[in-house]
Amino acid sequence: MFALYAGLLRALAHTMIGVYPVRPRGIAVVRLSADAIELAKFIDHPYAWGYSGTTGTFAAPERVLFVTLSTTGLHLIPINLRH
Repeated sequence: MFALYAGLLRALAHTMIGVYPVRPRGIAVVRLSADAIELAKFIDHPYAWGYSGTTGTFAAPERVLFVTLSTTGLHLIPINLRH
């Protein structure tokens, strides 16, 4: 089971897309509808997610920007959902 600790939702017709950082190094993209939640894809990513606060926003239909805290300060993590 992967840990979900920050996420974003975007409406698409009758479904929604959720995007979550996943420890240790990944992004889960889930599709949510009235009767189901399914993993649409998992994106490997080089950033090592920690336990500090993370938030984000959709910057464009296929682009997400996460901001996360670390021991060295804030990190901006852009994600292209097409990959």
